Amino acid sequence: MAVDSSVVNEVMRRFGHSAQPESQQVIAVMNAVVDVIKGQNLVLNPTSMFAALMSALEKPEAQASNQVSLALLTLLGIVLPQVSGPVLKAKAQVSIALVAGVLEHHKENAAVCKASLGCLSQILANGPADAASW
Repeated sequence: MAVDSSVVNEVMRRFGHSAQPESQQVIAVMNAVVDVIKGQNLVLNPTSMFAALMSALEKPEAQASNQVSLALLTLLGIVLPQVSGPVLKAKAQVSIALVAGVLEHHKENAAVCKASLGCLSQILANGPADAASW
């Protein structure tokens, strides 16, 4: 199985040396996502990470926790620049709706709002090709 570990390496570079609970949560969530991808015998790459993170964000139990939502959005923010333009364009509407929903659900949590807005800006910058799709 081919593996693109660029996302994993980036996460470990940013968060691996920190003892902060938030950093440890990001690493734990990343490891869980990687385990799911590998468990399904999929190639670990930015596209599979994007799909797995979006799937996890859809789950009510993930959205119920500020910490889990923040970790998922942090990872999504790292993955999005590495996802191909055609994939982002194809998934833009669904992605925008999902991340906006997380933003709405956690509007009282500044860290989750900041992470949500960062993801939305990346999706919008690379996503819908025409204004009519908004």
